[in-house]
Amino acid sequence: MSRPTLQELANDAIKALQGGQHELARERFQNLLSGQEPGFEPARKNMQLWMGLAYACGNCNDSQGALKAVDHALTLQPRSAQALLFKADHLWHCKQEESAAAFYGALLQTCQSMASVPPELAAQLPRAEQRQRKIADQQLSFLQRELEALNLDGNKVSPRFGQALAISQGQKEFYAQQPSKFFFPELPHIQFFDPGQFKWSAGLQSATDLIKHELQQAIAQNIDFEPYLQESQVIPKTSSTDIWGSDDWGALYLWQDGELNTTVADRFPETVGIMSQLPLADIPGGSPNVLFSRLKPGTNIPPHHGFFNTRLICHLPLIVPENCGKLRVGNESRPWTEGELLIFDDSIEHEAWNHSDRDRIVLIFEIWRPELSIGECDAIRKLLQVIRSYSGKTGGAPQPLGQ
Repeated sequence: MSRPTLQELANDAIKALQGGQHELARERFQNLLSGQEPGFEPARKNMQLWMGLAYACGNCNDSQGALKAVDHALTLQPRSAQALLFKADHLWHCKQEESAAAFYGALLQTCQSMASVPPELAAQLPRAEQRQRKIADQQLSFLQRELEALNLDGNKVSPRFGQALAISQGQKEFYAQQPSKFFFPELPHIQFFDPGQFKWSAGLQSATDLIKHELQQAIAQNIDFEPYLQESQVIPKTSSTDIWGSDDWGALYLWQDGELNTTVADRFPETVGIMSQLPLADIPGGSPNVLFSRLKPGTNIPPHHGFFNTRLICHLPLIVPENCGKLRVGNESRPWTEGELLIFDDSIEHEAWNHSDRDRIVLIFEIWRPELSIGECDAIRKLLQVIRSYSGKTGGAPQPLGQ
């Protein structure tokens, strides 16, 4: 009589499992997976057979055997949703809830990357989410109690420690630098910069009234703002926002793509003189860009990322109605206050809104990241020139640099 094949042995084990013969199923899976003959090697590399043993051991209340079997399965397929769910559930029932939460988290991440989640698995996900959230809430409550007992206020230690604490407690989300065109590595992740670290900031802020006076004169003479987001046949719309081609978000350029806009600049002699003294980012054909940015009442600029993380965007608020709104960068939102600079990294997701009944106008300009060396700025300048020259040769429009 011939010996049964591996497939026949596997079928016998599966049949016993499906028939509720738990002890017999465990024995058959163990025999199949513990065979040392070379012919048994394919069985030992079969993740589903290890999962069969895990289920059989679990049905026999053999916790250790179930965990060993599912660990074998995860060694073969670390991102197996079936195995992750089994281990998470098993750890949960064994009262190892924190470890279970980690595997529920891995399961949920795995499912997010799937093109489609099988219905039988999708039905299990609410349980995984609920249990993971329960442990996260317990951890947060414990941490908050202990910090209160220590009288530890994160923001009093330092703003960035406060950020770290808020993120670790789930009170704030982490937003990474995600420039859409060019990423320069190893630059600090800072959402809003302290204007005081820039020597020129105090002088510019003290000139707010002078700049605002020139702006108000130009507005009184009905100077035109153009749509900040221009409709174009050669640049795709990157969002579905309805402010493309609309002057709800308007721009009045003093410098655009590195060129002084003399038609406008002639009406702002003092402002042009002041801005000419600042260390503006300079890229031939690309920057500086200096403009008055107007948000009409009720306008929302949707979340977006800038093109580069090698520059910072500066806002000098000039006309800010009461209850105007805020600028959000990453997980922090700040209001505009006339004469007080806001300097931020626009490669981090940001948005802005004006919920007042009057226009909000700020002066926007860009500067190099202070961490960049002169040599690095020069290299970036040359690189971006090459990119822009390629766009010109192929008939594509140069991408705007402004925020």
